[in-house]
Amino acid sequence: MAHQPAKSQIHAYPLAIFWLLVLFFFAAPLGAQNMDELYSRHPKARKMYLQAEAAFYKGEHNEAVEAVNKALKYDSNFIEAWLLKAELSVQEKQLDAAVAAYQKVLEIDAKYFLPVYNLLGELYLSQGKYFEAAQKFSNYLDQSADGTRNVMVQALLKRALFADSLTKNPSAIAILFANDGINTEADEYINFIRLDGKQLLFTLKKNEGAENNPQRKRERFYQSNWLDGQWTNVAPFLVEGTKGDHGALTFTADGRLLLFAGCGWEQGSGSCDLYQSRIRNGQWASPQSLGSSVNNEAWDSQPTITPDGKEVYFASNRKGGFGGSDLYKSVKLSNGEWSKAINLGSTFNTNGNEMSPFIHPDGKTIYFSSNGFNETLGGSDIYFSRLDAGGRWSKPINVGFPVNSLYDDVNVVIDASGQTAYVSSNKKEEGKDFDIFSFLLHRDVRPEAVAYLRGRVVDAESLKPLEATFRLVQLDDGNELYKDTTDSDGVFLVSLASRKAYALHVEKKEYLLFSAHYRLDSLTSETSNTLEIALHQIKNGTSTVLNNIFFETNEATLQPASEEELSVLFRFLKLNPQLSVEISGHTDSTGNESLNQKLSLLRAQVVKDFLVKSGILSEKIHVKGEGSALPVATNTTEEGKALNRRTEMKIIDDGRK
Repeated sequence: MAHQPAKSQIHAYPLAIFWLLVLFFFAAPLGAQNMDELYSRHPKARKMYLQAEAAFYKGEHNEAVEAVNKALKYDSNFIEAWLLKAELSVQEKQLDAAVAAYQKVLEIDAKYFLPVYNLLGELYLSQGKYFEAAQKFSNYLDQSADGTRNVMVQALLKRALFADSLTKNPSAIAILFANDGINTEADEYINFIRLDGKQLLFTLKKNEGAENNPQRKRERFYQSNWLDGQWTNVAPFLVEGTKGDHGALTFTADGRLLLFAGCGWEQGSGSCDLYQSRIRNGQWASPQSLGSSVNNEAWDSQPTITPDGKEVYFASNRKGGFGGSDLYKSVKLSNGEWSKAINLGSTFNTNGNEMSPFIHPDGKTIYFSSNGFNETLGGSDIYFSRLDAGGRWSKPINVGFPVNSLYDDVNVVIDASGQTAYVSSNKKEEGKDFDIFSFLLHRDVRPEAVAYLRGRVVDAESLKPLEATFRLVQLDDGNELYKDTTDSDGVFLVSLASRKAYALHVEKKEYLLFSAHYRLDSLTSETSNTLEIALHQIKNGTSTVLNNIFFETNEATLQPASEEELSVLFRFLKLNPQLSVEISGHTDSTGNESLNQKLSLLRAQVVKDFLVKSGILSEKIHVKGEGSALPVATNTTEEGKALNRRTEMKIIDDGRK
């Protein structure tokens, strides 16, 4: 299944650890004890105890319970009988009764069998009573000289103290998940939230059993829209060509490339493989496998993709990993194919199960679930890691309580603001279905907030949509964040992080280039923008503002951030050698107009010099200094003055005869 690499890789906190402790702390099976070693001297009690023990090892549970109760009726201080009663209670998942039995052992003789402290502490851990668990582990360590056992108990103590600290210092606030029909008696696994926060996508796993297999569960895509203050309009999300089980879907930030897991498909390499589909003319294309470099004969599922679409992270239980399922990544190559998948290493992966990675639109915070870290509240918890300045992932940190719980918290997505998390968990009750919960995250565990920029490119005269190339570049380092084409409606969608400056370039053959400049010093819910971009066909008299050419104050010296725009301008002129253009400089009205005119001319000349040095014929470029004579905004505000300080390019000869 898309969410289960094996029969049961999503499960509540396992009592298997408890039974390992039973075997570990009992130096020999209870049955190996002879009559003289038993605590009780009451003959009938001893006889019934040995009958109970024999029935226990034969798996005759009811007989064992009946016999041990009789033994305790004969001697209520029979320590071995209380120990056995505790084990029988655990088998019945009657944990409170097991706790009471172990407590009785300590009341009778706290030093008779020191491992009782640890067995009791482990039970408290399984109940989420972390402080009480820590007390019991400490009690054992204070009295034990067994170095081998102490190492194990010290790890349990550390875990109990960590979990207790998380519950006493919440990292989020649980908020009402307002929905109409999303959470059902089936399993809902949250997968994606659209950048604008108006659509949730999730996998629904429900019983669709046939007559020959009534317990058969199927996984399908579903969607829900935000309407009138709640998630509603729950409906299947259909992708033509999907077959069998499919789930764990995710999208690139612009919503145009879909990745998901298909399970049990005839053409698949393993039990589940990763597929992709691109939307064209409003329809999702037939899914294509990510290829043998990513998929193999094992379980490959739960993809997430970086905002720029260049890296895919996913979960797999293939051979050669650290545990049950590990996290891997693949990089998009220059030919459009995906590279061979590589394991993320011991920073992320343990001998347990790492699953459900989610990369936030900020591009540098990843969340995932794991049941293999010692820093846990129990079951599978959500962890996060951040990219440092050197491009390395930090040591994962537990997201904390109440996002994480005693049970399994297995999927998370976080909205563009970084504030609201949606988590799939069976935290309502052990063994019950998975539902979606929502939380308001505290600052320490949030990703960086992002805004979105939605653009629509049209022809300036006809207003018909254009399929054009767009690029978004981070100006401080020249890093290209996005490069793609608009869809058939001329639309693109990109995410923007705060405290960054961006250059947007839009290009199309036979059209004048377009550039825009964005700087986000802070983000609010109103920060996101919708932009209509009208491209002008190349012809005499058309002009465009080169918004990303920057000069030092009152100087004709280019700032380094201008290099990207100048390179775009050079490429445009190189592809259109027939053009003759005019580069004009403009200033605001501050200062002496004669000096402004001179400065604007010098700045235009600097741009020409760059282009000529790069290989454009000098006679194709004319320069002009307009000073403050042609303002495009008021000169009474700083915002208006900034718009008036600009460099323009105008077509003076389009080369047509």
